[in-house]
Amino acid sequence: MLRIQAYVKAALETTYPDLERLFCDKDIRFWLIAIPKNLTVTVTNMNLQGSLDKKYAVAYRFQWNPPRPRDREL
Repeated sequence: MLRIQAYVKAALETTYPDLERLFCDKDIRFWLIAIPKNLTVTVTNMNLQGSLDKKYAVAYRFQWNPPRPRDREL
């Protein structure tokens, strides 16, 4: 995940959909899963460009099926 963060810092215009398409095109078995989260007032969701108050948090997955029971319910 550190390499993803380094890539995003080098290519500031990259979005989550761009990353997902890149992984799919290159047949990289790595998924970004959008998860709706109710957050406390001291935490906020943001996109890769730093825009605040986004609706979803993004989880990184190495397999399509979520391993955690709480994530399977989403």
